[in-house]
Amino acid sequence: MGFKYEPLPASFMIVGMLGFIGSLIFWNSGRLSPPWGFTLALLSTIFFIASIVTLRESIVIDKEQLYKKRRKKKK
Repeated sequence: MGFKYEPLPASFMIVGMLGFIGSLIFWNSGRLSPPWGFTLALLSTIFFIASIVTLRESIVIDKEQLYKKRRKKKK
């Protein structure tokens, strides 16, 4: 029994990318302390990786469903 993945919305990926860039900018400018800057950059990276993983797994699931539908039509 495997996991069923639902793709995360595109806004989740965008928030991950913008959050990473924003946290690095604020960290380098001195507006964020190093622990906070690192933490926000790491959290944004995890958001982005999660959106990529669910996107990849949902594509595999969609291919399997299309294959099953095509086999049913041929019968």
